[in-house]
Amino acid sequence: MLLPPAGVEADTDSMYTMFDQWAAEIGKDHPEASAADWVSFRSNMWDGEFVITVSPDDVAAMTTPILVMMGNDHFHPPSISRRITALAPNGTLVEEWKGDQKLPSATRSICCRTIKSSCNSIHTSWNDPHITPVNMLA
Repeated sequence: MLLPPAGVEADTDSMYTMFDQWAAEIGKDHPEASAADWVSFRSNMWDGEFVITVSPDDVAAMTTPILVMMGNDHFHPPSISRRITALAPNGTLVEEWKGDQKLPSATRSICCRTIKSSCNSIHTSWNDPHITPVNMLA
C-alpha cells in the first residue's frame, strides 16, 4: 500500500526547502552526518523524475497488487499516484480516502477486492474454511 506516495514534479526547490528544514531540525541529533551527507541524502530523494524509491520501469515490473491512496498536496501530487497506478499491472487507485466518512467505505471495498484476488490461491491451502479474504477485514 502506498499511502500517499511522495513524488517529484517540476518544482524541486520547495522539496529542497522542506528537506533542509527537516535536516536542520534533526541534524543536531546526528553529528555523524556531515553537511555533504545531508546534501547527498537530499539529492537522492528529490533529484529524480518520479517517486523517491523506484523508477517507472520498476513499478511496471511489479506483479504484487498495489493499493495507491492518492495524494493531494504538493509533496504527494495526484499525478504521481495516477502514474503509479497506470504503470502497475495490478495497481488500484483510491482517489478519496481522507476523512472519517470516506476512509471506511473506500478502503474496505478496495482492500477486500485486492486481498481476495491475491489470496484466492493461498486460501485453498488454509486449514480453516472460515478464514477468507473478506472476513479477515471484518
